[in-house]
Amino acid sequence: DASDGAQWVPRDAIQHIRRLKLSGISPEMMADGDPGFSEALRELYRAYQLYLTTSHAIDREDIVGLALRLVTERPELCQGIANRYQYWIIDQYEDFGPVYSQLVAKIAPYLTHLTLCGDSEQAVGVEWGATGDAIIQASRHFVGLETICLTTVFRSISAIVDTSQS
Repeated sequence: DASDGAQWVPRDAIQHIRRLKLSGISPEMMADGDPGFSEALRELYRAYQLYLTTSHAIDREDIVGLALRLVTERPELCQGIANRYQYWIIDQYEDFGPVYSQLVAKIAPYLTHLTLCGDSEQAVGVEWGATGDAIIQASRHFVGLETICLTTVFRSISAIVDTSQS
């Protein structure tokens, strides 16, 4: 991470801003004590958001945040979204960041069939704001959640499974 006055490598800055957005953190919400904080990054983030706004554009991370804002401000839309599909199956839920999880939590009360699949030990979605605990925290967001633990590995041949369990 760059400290104030240092130059940010564009790729690093973009990744950091993506993580902030997918954690629901705006430039104004960034705090001095947060990991990776720098005033330079806050200004870069502000400039980037201004550029998007003046260009009438959004980025991929904004899509989820804007969807969350929309269903929060207009909860009646949740029923229409839920009615569109009878069964919801979300795989790799451990890779969901806070904004994704909040969006699902807003729609979930309107769903009749929701299945979340995930393995907290396989979280790799850090670039999407995931911390790996979305699947663990799911019981707080979804009333009546039933946990089913799978004990058989279907992706590996038996020699690999046997070795991993020895």
